[in-house]
Amino acid sequence: VRELVRLAPPVAHVVRDGLTLVILSNYSNVAPEVADDIVSIMIGGRYREVRPPLTEKIYETYQESGIESVKESFARWVEDYRPAGGPSNVLITLGYELLGKERYADAIAVFKLNTELFPRDANSWDSLGEAFWKSGDTQAAIEGYKKAVASDKAKGWYTPVGSGAWNADRLLGALRSSLDAGSSPPLQP
Repeated sequence: VRELVRLAPPVAHVVRDGLTLVILSNYSNVAPEVADDIVSIMIGGRYREVRPPLTEKIYETYQESGIESVKESFARWVEDYRPAGGPSNVLITLGYELLGKERYADAIAVFKLNTELFPRDANSWDSLGEAFWKSGDTQAAIEGYKKAVASDKAKGWYTPVGSGAWNADRLLGALRSSLDAGSSPPLQP
């Protein structure tokens, strides 16, 4: 193999003796792992057993055994998978997949677990606030957003536009304004 080019996590590109291999994936970090295995096969080496993405494993466990079972196994899975975006982002990704399917109760359960495991992560609280908002629970959304803002302010990190806390503060203002005006908050953040 002459060159293994690692691009953004869902893309890997391998060049060998005029052969180009491009791997695309909708799952984070699967493409580079698959590319490594294919290169290993091409040079006669060993490869790992293909396994589902961590978000899929978490979701299956949640469906079969509940959120407590996910909580019990999460640290072991993170050690085994070593997610590139960090462990809290695995749960955030799964939560947003569920939100996109309008499975609000499931998304809230996953986001709640994330806030239990990572209570100082503003993005975890912001995501939980958004799930509550989309489910129609305005008061719980406000509480989630307040915790997101407080989390980053406590760490002195409340500056970047687009961060979880900044987004939470912006949405918290919108919720409060609509409630103060006596109108219903918008259905979507």
